Amino acid sequence: MIVPSMNVEEIRKEIKKKFPIVFRKANYVAIELGKTLKPKREEKIIRYFDYLSKYKNSWIYKVILTRQRDYYVFLHYNYDKQGLNAIAVMGDLDDYMFLFTAHCFKRYKERRNLNLVNPTDILRSFMDDNSSFQVQRMGAIGEDFHEIFCTTN
Repeated sequence: MIVPSMNVEEIRKEIKKKFPIVFRKANYVAIELGKTLKPKREEKIIRYFDYLSKYKNSWIYKVILTRQRDYYVFLHYNYDKQGLNAIAVMGDLDDYMFLFTAHCFKRYKERRNLNLVNPTDILRSFMDDNSSFQVQRMGAIGEDFHEIFCTTN
């Protein structure tokens, strides 16, 4: 189980171990959705799903169905004394993960003027608003860790 007291390396190891299970689940759900919902030309069908792993890790994932292929966006979330935190698994698991702190979500809610309380509603809104990032590496923190600056529309 991922807990707030873990360091980045421990979180990465845990995500790497658990992510394939969540990905398989999302893929299965997308196949079942595709059987009933057929996207028309240039149409995107978007659905969100919550997943609680057997180790009590909370995930929310977004399935985007298009005529050509399916896309997925994954967020693992948890709480610490500051509030809601999330980890976005992007690209191949070996590529990168983004850690979003409680401060990030607090400022996001303020800037977007959101009156949302439910954490999954906040995460869904965040996933809708931030579908792509422009990433600039600032410097190395460790061997596989980099400080980055991200921008998004």
